[in-house]
Amino acid sequence: MQRTICCICQANPASAPRPADISQVFIGYADNSAQLLGLSIESRPCAALVALPAGHRLADKRLIEPMDFAGERFIALEPGSFGAMRIDVALAGVPRLSLIEARLSYTALTLVAQGAGVCILDPAAYLDFIGKGVVIRPFSVFIDAGFSVFEQAQRRSSLVRVLKQQFWAFYEQELASLEPISALGP
Repeated sequence: MQRTICCICQANPASAPRPADISQVFIGYADNSAQLLGLSIESRPCAALVALPAGHRLADKRLIEPMDFAGERFIALEPGSFGAMRIDVALAGVPRLSLIEARLSYTALTLVAQGAGVCILDPAAYLDFIGKGVVIRPFSVFIDAGFSVFEQAQRRSSLVRVLKQQFWAFYEQELASLEPISALGP
């Protein structure tokens, strides 16, 4: 028996796969929960976190508020993505300098580590940056940075079910490792 595991990471709902494109997809991961015909979708919401360079003026705060970003150099996510739209709504009316846009969370965090600015991103992205010049803090406004697992509704398999269960267990364990850091400091 041959199974295909495919990772489809789409930030723009307009470019999400259509049923004709997914005939060989048995499981996939996406950063949104747009309903796609013929797919079973399981979403896991997760709060976005604030990334600050070590030593930043906000690093001593336990909780970052929207107005804390006033006047800050803000590293924005790619325009049009769900994440960017959610952040723009949360920070509406807050004057900030958005001179840099990053397509990937990893790129944004690399820039934060170098002191280029601050950003709001998904928690999973921070795992590679613990102890590398980035301080993470919770944000007072819930911005959903979770994602969805989807599979073909008509082709459910026990292999995919086990893979999903193990992935969610791993993901939740990794996120739990961030909780003390994001709540209490580096």
